[in-house]
Amino acid sequence: MKQLTVFILGLLFLPLGLLAQTTENQEVADIKVKTTAVCGMCKGRIESNLGTQKGVVSAKLDLPTNIISIQYKTTEVTKEVLLAFISNMGYAADDIPANQVSYDKLPKCCQINSGVKME
Repeated sequence: MKQLTVFILGLLFLPLGLLAQTTENQEVADIKVKTTAVCGMCKGRIESNLGTQKGVVSAKLDLPTNIISIQYKTTEVTKEVLLAFISNMGYAADDIPANQVSYDKLPKCCQINSGVKME
């Protein structure tokens, strides 16, 4: 009976041990992405949308430099996926131009001059 109790308790705690191992093995990377954000609305939109992206630990946009600092789990998302995600929101991301359809849907205050490409 004692062995059965130990066995059952072991089965109950096994998932907790597996969960601890998977979170320990996740590597977090930091990237900085140049974007075309221009105002506080852009900042809020980018930070909140990136926050919903799987694998993103944190995202912070510095408006004076237009640089987004992103921490993400490399086992869950790649830099390329994050850049595409930003582009699909309507903002350029490094050398990837903004998705034109998404850009056109941004509020006028969030649109830069007449183009969407960054230099």
